[in-house]
Parts: sequence; C-alpha cells; structure tokens
Amino acid sequence: MTIVRHLAIELLSDTSFSSGRGAAGDVDVDIDLEMECLPRVGGKTLHGLLLGTWLQMSPAFPDLELAATRVFGARANFGPSALLRIGDGQMAPGDREWISWALSRKERHLPAEEVRDSLTVVRAQTSEDAGTGAAKETSLRRSRAAKRGLRLEAPLAWTTVPAGSDLRCLALAVLGTRHVGLGRRRGRGVIRMTLDGDLALTHGLAGIGGKA
Repeated sequence: MTIVRHLAIELLSDTSFSSGRGAAGDVDVDIDLEMECLPRVGGKTLHGLLLGTWLQMSPAFPDLELAATRVFGARANFGPSALLRIGDGQMAPGDREWISWALSRKERHLPAEEVRDSLTVVRAQTSEDAGTGAAKETSLRRSRAAKRGLRLEAPLAWTTVPAGSDLRCLALAVLGTRHVGLGRRRGRGVIRMTLDGDLALTHGLAGIGGKA
C-alpha cells in the first residue's frame, strides 16, 4: 500500500499565509517566518485548509464519509483521533541548513533582512469609499507575501497504515485546495498542492487519472 510522506505546496502567485501579527514600521500584516526570514506555513493552518476544502466537496463523495472521519478525525476535525499528522510547511532542508549557517557565522554575516526581502514582497492596498469611489482615509494597509515560485514541504505522519479510501480522501482535498491566505480575491494565494511532490501520483490516488 502506498504511504505518502510529505505535502508539497507550490506558490503559483504571491501568497500571504498570515501570521496574525504585524511588524512595527514595516508591514501591518506579516507572514510566518522561520529564523525571521524564511516563509513558513503552520501544520495547523494546512490542516484547516484541507478540512475546509473537504467539507465543501464532501457531498459529492458520500462513500468517503468514514474515510474522512479516519483521516480528519472524529466530527470532521483534526483531533487526536485523526490518522494523519501534518507538520509545518517549510523550505527544503538543504536550503534551511545553509541559510541557518550563513546567518550564524561571525565573518561575512548574512543579514536575515536580505534573505527575507529576496523571498517575500510587500503589497499595499486600500479600502474604497462606497460613496466617492476614492480610497478611504487611513485605510492603507501593507502586507507581506511569499513570492511566486517558492516551494514548501510539510511532512506527513500516519498513526497507522492508511487504506486506499483514506488516501483518496486526502488526495481529493489536496487537489481541491487552490486558493489560500489573504488577498486571494485580488490575485494572490494561488497554489498547487501535491502528495510527495508528484502530481500524477496525487491524481492517481484521487482516482481521477491523468487530469490536470
């Protein structure tokens, strides 16, 4: 039986997985950053994204109701009873190790801000006054986004060997999760998720052949 080991998240547009915090004098809404410079998305956030996608599509797959309970936990949530554990989505281990070394060395020190600015972009947006059509005063907000093209990986751990229906349920939720984070209605947050970084494998597990 196939057991998938990680979830690959490819950013097809600039994407803001909000950390819920700002950075004084810099941005109003920041993203989660490892070592203050590497974009990261928490495992709980990924859990919630997949759960939300599954709840929307579940009426079309009544035969997978029990599988969803096994994979996502009792009462359709990621509680302790779930077979699946999802870790944080991070950049490749080799990249993280090299950057950690470069940040910590005393000579020719690599500033975290330079790394952060090479991997992220800051976007500004305002709210529109419904009466005048102009931007509302004091409505300017600056938010950080991870740049398009970045790829994150989140480890998957199973408490027991998953059945084929469990993997199908997960694969369907993975393929269905395409828009995430802040600004997704403004062209941001377009992603592609795959299991083990293999689109064909993910399609096969979902039972939809070679469809794109």
